Formats: sequence, structure tokens, C-alpha cells
Amino acid sequence: MTAIRRYLPSWLSSYAALYILFLYLPVIFLPIFSINTAATPKFPLSGVTLHWYQDLPRTPALIDATWNSLVVGASAAIL
Repeated sequence: MTAIRRYLPSWLSSYAALYILFLYLPVIFLPIFSINTAATPKFPLSGVTLHWYQDLPRTPALIDATWNSLVVGASAAIL
């Protein structure tokens, strides 16, 4: 391990940490903002609600997308 660190630039580990943080930060904040009462993501949260999740099964575009995903997945599994 120390032999590898000897050949890597000193800034590479901080660059990699920032890169990973940049990739995973939206994934971390998504569940937090999904229970917010406001329609747009903002801090501080204005309240906590699950009504966005109650509306999911009634969204026609989401139902169509789910069926498309199931058809493609089943087709790929068969092939």
C-alpha cells in the first residue's frame, strides 16, 4: 500500500473523495427531500409528509414506465 502511495500525486486522494461526495450527495439528500411538504427542495424543511408517495400509484406516466421496465426486464431475462 505504501508503494502505491509513493507514486500517486498527493492531491489524488482528496480529488477522489470530492468526486465520490459529488456522486453520492444527491442520493443522500433525495430521501430527505422526498418527505418535505414543499414542492421544491429547500432547507429548512417546511414539514414532513408522505403525500408524494400516496400520489405515486395514481401517476399514469409512472405506471407506463413501470410496465415498460417489466417488459424489457422479462425480455432480457428470457434472452
